[in-house]
Amino acid sequence: MEEISEEKLDKTAFAILMSVLVISVILFGAVHAYAYSFFFICIFIASFILVKKNITKDIKTGKYAYLYLKTDLDILFYLFFAYLAFQTIPLPELMVRTISPEALAVGKIARSFLYEFEQAKSAWYTFSSYIYPVRQSFIRLVAYWLLFRCLVETLNTRERINTAVAVILILGSFEALYGLIETYSGHANILWFKKGEHVKDLSGTYINRNHFAGFMGMGILLAAGFAGALFEQKKKRGKVSTEWKKSLRTRMSELFLKDRIYAKKILVVTSGVIMGLGLILSASRGGMISASIAMFLMGLMFLFKKEHRGKGLLLLAMFLVTFIYAYNVGIDYSLKRFNHISDDYETRERYALKTYEIFEDYKITGAGIGNFQYLYPRYQSSEDKKQYFLYAHNDWLQFAAEAGIAGFVLLIAGVFYYIYFTIRRWKARSNSYSICLGAVPFAVFTAMGIHSYSDFNLHIPANFMMMVTIAAIGHSAMNLEKRYHKENIRYNYSELRLERKGIFLLLLFTGVILWSGIWSFRHLAAESLCNTVSNSTLNRERYPSIEKDKGRDHLGRQECRIQIQAG
Repeated sequence: MEEISEEKLDKTAFAILMSVLVISVILFGAVHAYAYSFFFICIFIASFILVKKNITKDIKTGKYAYLYLKTDLDILFYLFFAYLAFQTIPLPELMVRTISPEALAVGKIARSFLYEFEQAKSAWYTFSSYIYPVRQSFIRLVAYWLLFRCLVETLNTRERINTAVAVILILGSFEALYGLIETYSGHANILWFKKGEHVKDLSGTYINRNHFAGFMGMGILLAAGFAGALFEQKKKRGKVSTEWKKSLRTRMSELFLKDRIYAKKILVVTSGVIMGLGLILSASRGGMISASIAMFLMGLMFLFKKEHRGKGLLLLAMFLVTFIYAYNVGIDYSLKRFNHISDDYETRERYALKTYEIFEDYKITGAGIGNFQYLYPRYQSSEDKKQYFLYAHNDWLQFAAEAGIAGFVLLIAGVFYYIYFTIRRWKARSNSYSICLGAVPFAVFTAMGIHSYSDFNLHIPANFMMMVTIAAIGHSAMNLEKRYHKENIRYNYSELRLERKGIFLLLLFTGVILWSGIWSFRHLAAESLCNTVSNSTLNRERYPSIEKDKGRDHLGRQECRIQIQAG
């Protein structure tokens, strides 16, 4: 009964995570507070379910233990949890002045409104003058980390991995086809939301075509990798003298199985072509360039494996078929956008230069992750005075401004750590399934990294969660081993005995999840009562009148006012 219970918990958590992934994409990429807060809560619930599953009891001793999964990405998340905490911890004035004089100056100005100058003079200060966005960034990081861990744990069979891949490919095909229908029918809607601009560009259910293109790029790379994984290596045949002994039923079942595999290959390649068509007709130059470079990288990885070099032909075939379809539908508009790339580059360069000024002022420890939108108006160019910027349109430079040199070094170190150990594992594999799906995360990271140089895809929750999901798929596929005619995924667990140290670590782990869940719920409740951030799809007033606020409960009003004052 215990095994059945664990299996049910595992299936429930997996179903929740897959539902979050699908609905987050459909609901405008989960860019609004009501969407991402709800999805984060769902991820935290799935995490608690798996915590319950991993608490085991030793039959002999009667003692309990917790099985803690180890992954290659854990070190990167641990480093940033510590760094985000460091940005919000009050430190002596001398230390803050030495490392970040600008942070001290802003902190003193902020405190002068609340305290007398003499009282503020001897106070301790944080490197981030505004802690609220750093706290929200911490919660997002917890959600993404738990999503990766939970998916790695639930993608524990080949069938489960195939299910996750199929869900993503079906979702990507739906997004592309929906965008085609809405664009070329002249309806130009995104669900119930009417497009205000770029009506000729495909965007699926995303508001921004570039973020839709980011998802399409990831989908194409996953389709290419999965199609290659289905082309298993042909094993050397033994003696053929026993072939005649096979019964008619055996021969028919083998033929039926071959037909099913062949049909699956055709469907996977078709989904890749459909998403490729969606990418090209989105007219996103960054999306097309980044996906092409990532596809080239995947082809190079296959070249390192002698027996898999033919997979490059599959990538070429997908490109050719996609281009033919796009040419017939009307690729002229997408190609014409490259004629204006120099004009757009000048605009993005202006944003980048102003963002670099923020980095210069907060060079060592950054201004606080999430603080860009509150600082940028102070540095904004005169040409952009009538605009309000949430993002710098360059995720790398924005991250440098918010995290500083210290945070950027931690990011690069964590990424190289992950790449080094994952590449070692990938090179040691020989089966087609592990090699092809294992190469997909590297290609996806490359595509998102290049595209984020001119956009802000990494700030879109649905796209970041999709990237994390593909990383989990690749991680699980590379741990797939065949022993004794059975395929199992072998993970590295550490056993924490639930005694003093083990109980403390488990309480710390669950405490972080619970704290993040409570704050996500508070954020969701407050935004449902009065939205303090832009919310175009629900068409709600950002600053509702007092009369409209009268019917709301006292707690909700208080939370709303706190957020308005903070924002």
